[in-house]
Amino acid sequence: MSNYITNVVNILGSNDIMRKYFNVDNHFDYNLVIPISFQETQKLTQWQETNLRFKKWGKTMNAFNQKVYSHTNFTFQSVWSPPITVFKYLSLLHPELTIIINYFVVEDNDFTGGILIFKNGQVNGKTCHEPDKTLNLDKLFRHKL
Repeated sequence: MSNYITNVVNILGSNDIMRKYFNVDNHFDYNLVIPISFQETQKLTQWQETNLRFKKWGKTMNAFNQKVYSHTNFTFQSVWSPPITVFKYLSLLHPELTIIINYFVVEDNDFTGGILIFKNGQVNGKTCHEPDKTLNLDKLFRHKL
C-alpha cells in the first residue's frame, strides 16, 4: 500500500473562518491550526522535530501536493492516513463547521478509502475497500450528515 493518502476536503461553513488556516502560498497548513513555534524547535534535532510534529499533529509532515479550489474545498496528500488530530482540533475550535474528508489511495487496481465527518471535536467515519478492477468511487463519495 502506498505511503500517500489523497484527502478531498469539503467544509460546510464560512470560507472566511477557514482563510486563516492557509499560509502565504494559499496552502492548508497544519501549523496554523495547531502551532509549533520556532522556540519549540530551535534546539531540536531533525528527529526530535519530527517527533514533536507527530505528537502535536499526529503526522510527521505537513499537507503536500495541494489543490485549493476555495478555503472550504481543497485536496492534499498526507502520509499513511488523514490528519485526524488536526481536523478534530479544527472542528473543536469552530463547532459551527462540518468538515467532510473523503480519503483514498488507488494502487495496483486496489482501492482503499473512507469518509470522515468532523463536528464539535468528534469524528465519525467509515472505510471502503474494493480489491477488484472496477472501482466504484460513487460508493466512497456518498454520505449523509
